[in-house]
Amino acid sequence: MNRVGALMDTSIKIGKYKIVLSGTIIAIYDQPLIFTIGSLTYTLLFASDSTKTGSYVTRKQPEGDKQSLVVTLYNFDNALGSGLSKPISMGNIGDEKLLLNFVILAMGDLQNRIMHYTWYQGKEETSA
Repeated sequence: MNRVGALMDTSIKIGKYKIVLSGTIIAIYDQPLIFTIGSLTYTLLFASDSTKTGSYVTRKQPEGDKQSLVVTLYNFDNALGSGLSKPISMGNIGDEKLLLNFVILAMGDLQNRIMHYTWYQGKEETSA
């Protein structure tokens, strides 16, 4: 739940998922974006890979650290925007999945970026 002033509790859901966090960041060139959600820490890095076309994401858990994840976002350098076709799994909070979705727009010399992001939390549906 989020607080609006001291007057009321608010929440947002999309289908079965609660929105944990949503917003826009203007990223500073060559600086990591660090999200802390509960006891979990996510470090997002921007990188270029000239050997591949298109954008893609890698995730790596630092050795010995089960509370952190390093996420590298490759080739998200389109001024018109590029993003994911569906949210990606970023781990669990209790028995619920934590998912991330985003759209990134490159600015000016393509080194600075605007990132629109949403973090979702919810139970995964099981198919029969």
